[in-house]
Amino acid sequence: MTQTFTVQFRNSPDLGVLFVHHDDKIKVLELWNRRNLSCGEWDSRKAYRNVYIDHVGLDCIKKLTVRIFKKDDKQLVLEYSNITSKKLEDYLRSKPDRATSDTWNDTRVPLPTDKYLVNEGNYEFRWLNQNGDRIFAALYYDSSADKFPKFYYSKEKEGAENTEPDTQDHSDMEDCHDIRVSFTVKIMLYHTLLSCCCLSSLFDSTKPASDQGWCQVNSGSEGNYEFRWLNQNGDRIFAALYYDSSADKFPKFYYSKKEEGGENTQPDKKDHSGMEDCHDIKVTFTVQSIAKCITDNVYNSIHLAKCPDLKPPTVTSIDTTYTIDIETDIAINCKHDANKDPVTKVEWLFKNTLNSYGVQYFINTELAKYGGSTVASPSLIIYNFMPEDIGKYT
Repeated sequence: MTQTFTVQFRNSPDLGVLFVHHDDKIKVLELWNRRNLSCGEWDSRKAYRNVYIDHVGLDCIKKLTVRIFKKDDKQLVLEYSNITSKKLEDYLRSKPDRATSDTWNDTRVPLPTDKYLVNEGNYEFRWLNQNGDRIFAALYYDSSADKFPKFYYSKEKEGAENTEPDTQDHSDMEDCHDIRVSFTVKIMLYHTLLSCCCLSSLFDSTKPASDQGWCQVNSGSEGNYEFRWLNQNGDRIFAALYYDSSADKFPKFYYSKKEEGGENTQPDKKDHSGMEDCHDIKVTFTVQSIAKCITDNVYNSIHLAKCPDLKPPTVTSIDTTYTIDIETDIAINCKHDANKDPVTKVEWLFKNTLNSYGVQYFINTELAKYGGSTVASPSLIIYNFMPEDIGKYT
């Protein structure tokens, strides 16, 4: 038989793990992705990041919530319950399980056909409808602006008409104050499930049929004793569980009447006057609650420091006109200063000036045609320069 225990779970708490004010000059996703950085204060004045993001296990997170706030505590709330990653952009590029706003008459159900765009141009995040002509929310970053980043959400449940709120009219969008991200943490209770197949005779005086998978514990050197507690020398006994299928009544249970133990260490075969001949045995468990998912230091201010100055890198590439011979190599110079915010990638754009389209596109520096364009060597090298390579490089 199997003993089953019902366990009551306490309410799961919300732990704030990220806060970005609208003029902190910090990219939301960039601050999230910096590992082992605990900084700021969880309030309306400073950016905040908790290292709990880095160290919590996925099995501890019940829900991730993103809140875009106005000053008067009006907010758009996006909730994600399918916890498969600790990268915030993985959630923002997927459908929220629930979206609520104080400005909408009722909950707007996010659709799988909606567009959830991450890291496109200056927008860290945009949520558009299926046709891409209405917008529900946006995170905007522009290092050239006086105040950045900027956060918006639609005043209307069906979305706003201007899908680029920072470059178009955004009168139908809420211009927000900050963004906050929290984990809803599971309270995980640890308990033991007791499998009693090997002790089923303790609850039934009839021997089970052989086809019922009857089993015994310690049926080897201990013979018919399922359990014995002896002293160090093995010459005195404190307790025993005895089983003998040939007896009329089995099993039998004993414990010593004396603190120092009984003298006959096999009470069912010898005189057991020094032992209590018992009626039954009962097994119980004390269930202990362990909130393994919450650390004592989650809100401990001694672990917090000022957020680093996450200003964007300074890129220097002087406008220069190069005159070279066809089928020769050229290096277009560039350098950067990381401003304490490490540069992770260098990209070059090319615009062909010899055709009427003038389309600008990213250069694929993995091709043998190009060299450089790395963090260590940011200058672009063009090998075997040809007429179709004439244009503007940035």
